[in-house]
Amino acid sequence: GSDLVGADLRVNVAEDDLWALYPRAHYFLFTSVSESFGLALLDALCSGTFAITYPHPIYRTLVESSGFGRVAARETPHALAEAVAGAVAAGR
Repeated sequence: GSDLVGADLRVNVAEDDLWALYPRAHYFLFTSVSESFGLALLDALCSGTFAITYPHPIYRTLVESSGFGRVAARETPHALAEAVAGAVAAGR
């Protein structure tokens, strides 16, 4: 079984606190479809947090270039859940 029990949703987190949270996270789920560059995604990847994101071209490039993370098949909650399940099953 997995030791993943639930999710911890945070909004409007101060930048210093955010950098402390990244290393403690199992996953960083990035669901934005409108952020043009994906700075939050890049921050998560740089901190070593396994990122799972929607298949926006820039986000795909960041994840694939890092070699660390997963891109959902589609921009839907179901596809994101499948990507998370795949990461958990793969031991990521």
